[in-house]
Amino acid sequence: MVGEKQKEGERRKREKQEKEENDYSYWNHYATPNSIPKHRSLIIREEEEEEEEAEEEAEEEEEEEEAEEEEEEEAEEEEEEEQRRGGIDRS
Repeated sequence: MVGEKQKEGERRKREKQEKEENDYSYWNHYATPNSIPKHRSLIIREEEEEEEEAEEEAEEEEEEEEAEEEEEEEAEEEEEEEQRRGGIDRS
């Protein structure tokens, strides 16, 4: 009985190994680059790169908004100064 279980376990190991080898050879010979499953580390790296790009875009947008706000504030200050000068000239 113990011998049968051991033989069964060895047979399963052998079948699993053969299946993995067959799957590997299939992917190497017949698959296109897009159909090959990616290794988890590659997926993680791509996700990190996408996150970094999104963060950079968000920072650029914030900088643009800040620059626009500063330009608006400067324009308002210039208008106020012109109004003050206009008021002084009139009197």
